[in-house]
Amino acid sequence: SNGTNGTNGATGTAGATGSAGSNGTNGGTGATGTAGSNGSNGTNGTNGTNGSTGSTGATGTGTAGATGTGTRVTVTSEAAGGNCASGGYKLVFYVDADGSNTLNGSEASGAQTSYVCNGSTAGTSGAGCTIPAGNGTNTTSVSFGSTSTACDASGFYGMLSYTCTSGSGFTVTTPCLQACTGGTVDTTTVPGSAIHRFTSLSTLNCPSARTVSVLVVAGGGAGGYYGGGGGGGGVVYKTGHSLAAGSYVVTVGAGGSGTTYANGDNSVFDTMTAYGGGRAASQYGLTFASGGSGGGTSYGQTGAGGGVTAGVTAGGTSYGNVGGTGSSCGASGGGGAGAVGGNSTCSPSADGAGGVGVVLSITGVATYYAGGGAGRGANNGALGGLGGGGTANVVGTANTGGGGGGSNNTTSGGSGVVIVRY
Repeated sequence: SNGTNGTNGATGTAGATGSAGSNGTNGGTGATGTAGSNGSNGTNGTNGTNGSTGSTGATGTGTAGATGTGTRVTVTSEAAGGNCASGGYKLVFYVDADGSNTLNGSEASGAQTSYVCNGSTAGTSGAGCTIPAGNGTNTTSVSFGSTSTACDASGFYGMLSYTCTSGSGFTVTTPCLQACTGGTVDTTTVPGSAIHRFTSLSTLNCPSARTVSVLVVAGGGAGGYYGGGGGGGGVVYKTGHSLAAGSYVVTVGAGGSGTTYANGDNSVFDTMTAYGGGRAASQYGLTFASGGSGGGTSYGQTGAGGGVTAGVTAGGTSYGNVGGTGSSCGASGGGGAGAVGGNSTCSPSADGAGGVGVVLSITGVATYYAGGGAGRGANNGALGGLGGGGTANVVGTANTGGGGGGSNNTTSGGSGVVIVRY
């Protein structure tokens, strides 16, 4: 018998890895996947070509409408009154049913009326306002608007400014001012100003302080007997003169007496003095004199005439001139406030004219003051100077300060004047 199998030998070392087997058969098809979401919309396609124009429709055959009725308007003037405070026009609109172009019969019942009125100063209807008494003006009524009127009532000066409306009536914006008293007062020649004119001794009374313009003219000198012309009165003129509230004496110089062959008298206001015009020389020994303006020489007297005494001006201006130069053939003119007296001459033989006065506009009107008197020797004399100077044988004009003309009798100078304006 066989012997017992021997013990298995030890496990041999693993053999090398074999080569890869061939691919297996493909598996079956998998189940269908879930459907994907819709894609974005595509771009719009190009517009198609327009279709051809359709043929014209047939003409309508409706019946023409009836002719309409005309409308007319009449226009007439409208007097000032309830419909138009300042007047205007009345307009009447109507249907001209019968085609006659005239408003008549039943057409009036359907007519409509309106007005086109003239405007007032402020474009407000109505006649204006009444100015209450006591406002310092002689104007009693005004139109609508805002303006001013002169303060021309007694005791007042300046400009009254006001507003006049239909709602508020008359309202003062700038009142009139209280004027001074004294002399002859003029508040109309220069709107907004008061002008006091003094022709004799008087007083200016001012209730409040104010700034004034002042003209002081002295009396003119007397003319000479067969002699020269009297000198014009001295003139002092000042603007911007301050007056405090109070009373001021006004002295107005008289013209020089022709009987006594005198100088004119001085005129004075406040701190201003104008000196009287110098008398003229007379043929029989009485010599000429100096003054506001100098007197002229007598017949046959040679050389210069009277000199000038300047006025006290208080910062204003003094006006005056010398008398004319004489000759052996005539008498010379007195000096005027604006020019020297005219000279007498021998070729031709002539007397001298009076010197012209000074022209000033303190009253609102350009006026000459203080002309010299004319000489009157062996000739027939000459002309006086503008500003009241007397021609031969004629006195100086009152309240101008004109010198008296030389004469074969007696000729006085003209009296002076004082004027205050504010």
